[in-house]
Amino acid sequence: MFSWDCPGSLDVVHTPLQREDIPDELIQGLQERGVQYIEAYRTDLVNNTDRPVRVVWFDGFVRYAGRWLASNVRDKVLRTKDFLDWYGGDDMTPEGWIRPGGTASCRAARSSD
Repeated sequence: MFSWDCPGSLDVVHTPLQREDIPDELIQGLQERGVQYIEAYRTDLVNNTDRPVRVVWFDGFVRYAGRWLASNVRDKVLRTKDFLDWYGGDDMTPEGWIRPGGTASCRAARSSD
């Protein structure tokens, strides 16, 4: 693990959503693909450091056969542009920098069976 000499950390917070908080287009797209069960949640990335940070690589992970595997709907390595497509908020610049003490949020992510 690489660590800079700066205080604080990055926190990821997942908050379960109620049905009325899930975008209709997400529900409709999943139903069209035959998904029968969904858990949706908002994901917040909180910058607890004293410096602006920018996500340059990220992914989703699933547990399969006792192992964690990288997996996402774009079936590729996710970079800053992908982060900007999904995350936003008043604490982010258009280039994706999250201010110190700021939060970037993804309105609705999902896990399903």
